[in-house]
Amino acid sequence: MTFSSRSVQAAGQPVSELMAEALAHPELISLAAGFVDQETLPVEITARAQQAAFANQDAARASLQYSNPQGLNELRDALLRQSCQWDDSGIPDQVSNENVVTTPGSNQLLYMLANILLDPGDIIICGSPTYFIFIGIVKNVGGETYGVAIDQHGMIPESLDDALSMLKKRGDLARVKAIYLVPYFDNPAGSTLTKERAGEIHEIANRYSEHNKIYVVTDEAYRLLDFNQTAQPSLWAGDRNLNHTIVVGTFSKSYSPGIRVGWGILPPELITPVNDVKGNIDFGSPNINQYIMYEVLRNGWLQEHVSKLCDHYQQKQNAMLDALDEHMSTIDHCSWWNPGGGMYVWLTLPEIIDSAFDKPLYQATKQAGAMYVPGHYCFPKQGEPVQHNTIRLSFGQQTPAKIAEGVKCLAMAVNSVLSIA
Repeated sequence: MTFSSRSVQAAGQPVSELMAEALAHPELISLAAGFVDQETLPVEITARAQQAAFANQDAARASLQYSNPQGLNELRDALLRQSCQWDDSGIPDQVSNENVVTTPGSNQLLYMLANILLDPGDIIICGSPTYFIFIGIVKNVGGETYGVAIDQHGMIPESLDDALSMLKKRGDLARVKAIYLVPYFDNPAGSTLTKERAGEIHEIANRYSEHNKIYVVTDEAYRLLDFNQTAQPSLWAGDRNLNHTIVVGTFSKSYSPGIRVGWGILPPELITPVNDVKGNIDFGSPNINQYIMYEVLRNGWLQEHVSKLCDHYQQKQNAMLDALDEHMSTIDHCSWWNPGGGMYVWLTLPEIIDSAFDKPLYQATKQAGAMYVPGHYCFPKQGEPVQHNTIRLSFGQQTPAKIAEGVKCLAMAVNSVLSIA
């Protein structure tokens, strides 16, 4: 058989390898999977919301029918209000629910954006590291990701400026179509972009938009998982009229992955292309799920759930950080930071250690009883060099006791590898 180039480009996605590894070794303590905790899933709230959505037969029938491909009007209104909580003055005059589209989770929107913005060889700039699924999405459509440096405060504007300057000198600036950010409690690094850096990134994107508009894509999957429960502003607070900012959101982490409701808030010129592509994919996102999430938002039940969720995950994060302090703080050149939200801790090991599946550390960690995500999957191939001595640890799925045990297993493996290095 001869398959399309996009089929070939989609091959070898790390998520498949990671899931296969987890399924093959269910006895291991997985600090790899970015799954939410089964015990936190909002069963009672969802039952209440479905009952409210089915309060009369007309509404019930509507929820079971095909929907507006752009999404349920009432839900799009509610999503816009939620996303605008950063500004007491409310929704900007030039933005309405016509700028909002609902999707089955956020990955569909990321895929549609890659299809719309990129021709083969075009570039999206990302943090280094960044969300590895997005690296695969860009690769799948023939695009390229280019990595710039980050730290615990997010993408470093000077590194972004340097990268764009270099691409301009190389004659490749016209190929740059977007800057992709996970600005809150980043997957994988757990970093959160500061307000000052956000402003600088907006300015840099505008300044280098010489050949075409360079969009700033803000993937806000973890925005609500702030353990201090402060009102994290959306990145489009610095671009009120959505001149170049694309907001991508999802309830997969803050409510339920099974509900499959995500959304985008788009600049005007992207609304028609996104709806055109979406019409070819699904005729509209699952309708009944949108009715349920509208009731969850309308009744204030999301915030009720998120408050409990943040308390729950903070205990897990603390268990991971305490275990790292106990078992790895004495190992030279090991470092990590406190994310303060989200579901991940980014671990850097001594440079002589390679964390890949086929290297001694991973095999030793498996023998000790745990597994992790090798960090090299999270680095674009261009730009900042790939750091093979890195690991993404997730505290989402395991109990605090299992998290502590898993980190202890990892520390034993690191020490055993260093002893023979």
